[in-house]
Amino acid sequence: MPQLFTLEAHTPYRLFFSDKIEVLIVRIEDGEIGIYANHIPITAPVCTGILKMKDKNGLWREAFITEGILEVTAKKTVILAETAEWPEEINEEAALAALEEFEKSEIGKKYPPAVKTFKNAWDKFIPFLEFPPALRRVIYTTNAIESLNYQLRKVTKSRGHFPNDNAIVKLLWLAICNIEDKRARERARQKERGETTAQWAKGKLIEGTNTTNWPQALGQLSIIFEDRINKYI
Repeated sequence: MPQLFTLEAHTPYRLFFSDKIEVLIVRIEDGEIGIYANHIPITAPVCTGILKMKDKNGLWREAFITEGILEVTAKKTVILAETAEWPEEINEEAALAALEEFEKSEIGKKYPPAVKTFKNAWDKFIPFLEFPPALRRVIYTTNAIESLNYQLRKVTKSRGHFPNDNAIVKLLWLAICNIEDKRARERARQKERGETTAQWAKGKLIEGTNTTNWPQALGQLSIIFEDRINKYI
């Protein structure tokens, strides 16, 4: 049986979490740190980011926290953070309340254009909150997305104009097919050379396989866009 220890996470508004856990991973100024039972006592500032924990049932859970303090003692581990939210708690209502609170804060008053940017783009932002948590993370972890966007911009940049929307959609679809075919050829060459790679899977929609929680995200995509995704899996 793995050793457990007590974790308490507090915000000014509530006791966010209090229970026995097996592992805690949290970001401090020097990077991510893993906390297990019988860890040496430390006190460190916590950075804004994802808090990960392996609970007493062996299940991994994640939460979003903002800046605070981490204190590890022989008795328990305590996190004091400005805010802490489970992914399912982050919805349109919570986002609007957080924006209004930020607008009234000292930083919000100092940088009103930041508030204005969110308000102007609010209708475009809130559909993001309708996606399940695992899929949200794939969307806002943008390295793979930016890589694809860069290659699509190269294709459209050389064209002066498009006669209609269908023309640009067709061009982008063909570009995506070419990008995937190019990557598939590279994976085949790597396999022939005996190089280890996590991207040997066959078929389409596999470039995200190195993305955290990709199987869960792909499962959620297959539910939301059943007619568009499942035939390629």
